[in-house]
Amino acid sequence: FNIMKKSIIAALLIGSFFMVMTPSVVVAQDYTCAEGEETDTLTIKAIAGMKFDVDEITVTPDTCYKVVFTNDDTDNLHNIKVTGDRAYGEADDDSGFNFIAGTEDGIDGGESETLYIKMPATEAKYYFYCTIPNHEATMNGAFYVGANSEAETPGFGLAIAFLGLVAAIP
Repeated sequence: FNIMKKSIIAALLIGSFFMVMTPSVVVAQDYTCAEGEETDTLTIKAIAGMKFDVDEITVTPDTCYKVVFTNDDTDNLHNIKVTGDRAYGEADDDSGFNFIAGTEDGIDGGESETLYIKMPATEAKYYFYCTIPNHEATMNGAFYVGANSEAETPGFGLAIAFLGLVAAIP
């Protein structure tokens, strides 16, 4: 009976772990700022060394942002894409991902392009990266909408705690 009890509890806890660890998918929404909507400005720069000048940006929910992307790396073309459900290394292209905004092509050094993005009303995590071949490994980052920058990873610590409880059951 004791082994059966431990097995049932372990199964419930492992199931709970997978429910918590399942990444939340950003629900499709209109990321377009309304005409005349007031915007806050963010600046993201591509800099020498194949990187962005920032890799984490916390933004306010339900706010329109004017994102000014500038390529300060005079030796390379760079661009920026923003997606809602992908991080670096999850795929080689944008197909099937929740594309939000981005520059069309590579931008020459010294040039800028402006994007307008309406952030959702709820906490979320969005990814930005350069899609020029071989750049994404070092040119990637995240927008954290709201204060919860750990929105996608709380389950791991809970799972360890649950498994510790199972092991402690007599």
